[in-house]
Amino acid sequence: MNSSPIVRLTNIVKTFKSPGGIVNALRDVSLEVRRGEVLGIVGPNGAGKSTLLRIIAGLIVPDGGEIVWSGYNKERRPIFIGSSERGFYYRLSGIDNLRFFLKLAGQEFDEDGGEFRSLVNRFELETVIGRRYQTYSTGERQRFALLYAILAKPSLFIIDEFTHSVDILSQSGLASLVREYVNENSGAIIATHQIGIVREACHRVAFINNGCIVAVGMPQEISRVYFKGDEFRLILDGTTADVTDIENVEIIGIEKVGGRAIVDVRFEGGLPELIITVERKGVRVLSAMNIGEDIGEAYRRAIERDVE
Repeated sequence: MNSSPIVRLTNIVKTFKSPGGIVNALRDVSLEVRRGEVLGIVGPNGAGKSTLLRIIAGLIVPDGGEIVWSGYNKERRPIFIGSSERGFYYRLSGIDNLRFFLKLAGQEFDEDGGEFRSLVNRFELETVIGRRYQTYSTGERQRFALLYAILAKPSLFIIDEFTHSVDILSQSGLASLVREYVNENSGAIIATHQIGIVREACHRVAFINNGCIVAVGMPQEISRVYFKGDEFRLILDGTTADVTDIENVEIIGIEKVGGRAIVDVRFEGGLPELIITVERKGVRVLSAMNIGEDIGEAYRRAIERDVE
């Protein structure tokens, strides 16, 4: 992977006026998107994800800070895909919109080619591609936007909370599509609150909360920041399973769900030894994992620590 940045943001600040006063949407945000990578921006609603992506796309002007693009090429401009933007001409068909906008983007369009027909089928747009864009459902419009973005070959895919309306694509399907079309000369940044997208699609992830980046790095790097490596999650058979009196096992939390007990513990002896120790007490372990390997748990702790 080429690790040089496509775009670098330094100390970005953005505020908005609201009836309740000034809202600090972004506070000294510094970040870069690198060539060949998919970067996930993860945070709760109102954290600043959409504002950040719209600033990168040039749709919003920041109040302070610097944005530097590396090797900007007008024929490979970044493309923003949002959940509410219109983007295309209502009275033109899907295929006519593609002809017009791909020509505008300087890209050749082989509408009879195998790649195009394959993508249309993957997005399940074959029955609507010849219809007027105004007849498309919300899901069809968003799938069409991603189809256009792939054909336009941008330097950067900027995807803002897109997946909730792409109803025919699983998270893994979207992940494979984005990763498939990111190469050494392009990248992608995806804002989401779905940890599944991060697990399956993203090379790096940034956690954002209250307009601030609270953590950034590869998922395993971030996990190491919030976990010592001796924290484990056990799923035990039976809600009455008791591990509270096992020597050297420190209980962090217990949750009982559907006839099973989910128990988080600290144990210095490693996962295999932990399982043996617990089962010696007559408790059946259905599954076990190192919590530090779960980026979802790292995200939860990062946000909780930031709130504190």
